[in-house]
Amino acid sequence: MFKTYFFRYCSIICLAVALGLLLPACGNRPETAPAPEEAPVVYSMQEAPPAEDALGEEAPAMLAPAPPPVAAEKIMLEPEFGNILFNPPTEMTRDKTERIEVRISREALDDAGLIGRGEVIRDTVRVSNLMSVALYGDKFQVASITDEKQLVEPTGYTEWSFDVTPLVVAKGQILTLKVSIHLPSGVKNKLVYSRPISIDVDGKSAILKWLVENWKLLVLLAFVAALVSYLVRNLQKAKKPYKRSGNEAVFISYRRDDSSGYTLAIYEQLKKALGDDAVFMDLDDIPHGEDFVEHIEKVLAKANTLLVMIGERWVNAANAKGRRLDDPGDFVRLEVAKALHRNIRVIPVLLKNAQMPGVDELPEDLHKLTRKNGIRIHDDQFEASVQRLLEAIAAQ
Repeated sequence: MFKTYFFRYCSIICLAVALGLLLPACGNRPETAPAPEEAPVVYSMQEAPPAEDALGEEAPAMLAPAPPPVAAEKIMLEPEFGNILFNPPTEMTRDKTERIEVRISREALDDAGLIGRGEVIRDTVRVSNLMSVALYGDKFQVASITDEKQLVEPTGYTEWSFDVTPLVVAKGQILTLKVSIHLPSGVKNKLVYSRPISIDVDGKSAILKWLVENWKLLVLLAFVAALVSYLVRNLQKAKKPYKRSGNEAVFISYRRDDSSGYTLAIYEQLKKALGDDAVFMDLDDIPHGEDFVEHIEKVLAKANTLLVMIGERWVNAANAKGRRLDDPGDFVRLEVAKALHRNIRVIPVLLKNAQMPGVDELPEDLHKLTRKNGIRIHDDQFEASVQRLLEAIAAQ
């Protein structure tokens, strides 16, 4: 009996285990009719069937891999090395501008065509596609002729030009050359080259430069100074009081129709300086009833100087009988001839544009007149001319 119940319980347990395994597999899934079979899709040679994963789903399309990002730090730290040359002078002059040029290249550099008198300095430098070059100096005025930032091509060279003007005279003034490479946006520029340049600046040519730039003003000032000095000197001479020696006795010989106006003005100046009794001029001074020739001889006997007033018509003055100087009785000819015969000092006084007559223009008794040194009276320097005449009279 015990065996019967035992086998009965074992059968029940086995049945329960079997039902527990079968029921989850069946679940509550509704029964559906099988789907009709679809015709297979045929692809051409140019098309490829979409890839499917292990579960039959379409795999996403594959994209080409993106290039790895460029490391800015690597460009900045490991740029390509190239060459640099520049030509700063070691000596300059204040306010005198000179050209300094800088060349950078990835290749060997030639200094042909370089502008500037400084000695060429060569060196190596880090090079990038975009570079900046600048000159700095507190005691210099630096004008950049080219753009500070320029492209550096794979071949050839790139050039920077500067006009540099020293402002202060001193030795060992520092002008600094700085070179920077330019990196992608967002990355700061990197200074790759800095070189101080010592320059001695003198001022020897500063004055010369000023003279060259202002020569017109200097010429004008010199002319004005000379003119003022000349006028002052002549004014002083004109105003200088004449000191009489007490021995002056002047006879003035002239023709009324040739130079009466000038002669009268000179006569007044001489009387003012010498006194009325020391100057004799014309017929108005001859007493009435006295012989003209005898009176002339008396006056010449007292005179020590004869002034011959020669105007533009003095030589060729004429009357109805012909040229007056050809007349032995002409009073001007008589006055000059008697003075020359007595060895009285004779001074020709040339008026306006009159010239000294030649020997062939004078009668024989007046030939000695051509050997006398004359004095010209200038219209625009009348007082100065009369002063010279007074000095000549006094120099006996």
